[in-house]
Amino acid sequence: MVELTEKRITALVWILDNKNKSWNISEFQKQSKALGYGPAHSFVKELEKNGFIMKDKKTNEYRTAKALDLIRLLSLSRPFNSLRTVNYY
Repeated sequence: MVELTEKRITALVWILDNKNKSWNISEFQKQSKALGYGPAHSFVKELEKNGFIMKDKKTNEYRTAKALDLIRLLSLSRPFNSLRTVNYY
C-alpha cells in the first residue's frame, strides 16, 4: 500500500489532473511543486511498482494506468467524516 502524506496527495492530484498526458519525473516534480526531485522519483517508482502508472519504454515517460484506483486510494486515505449533530428539544 502506498503511504500518502499531504505533499504526496498534492502530487497525486497533479497526476490525476494530467491523466491523459505523458510526463517525465523532472516535469512532474517541477509542475506539481509538491516534492523535491528525490522524493518525487521515489513516489513515481512506488506508484509504478503498484501499477497505478506505467512507463513507456520508447519515450521514458509515464502515464496514468489506473485513474479510478488512484481516486479510490485518495478517498481511502482521507475519508470524509460526518459532522456531529446536535439536536435541540
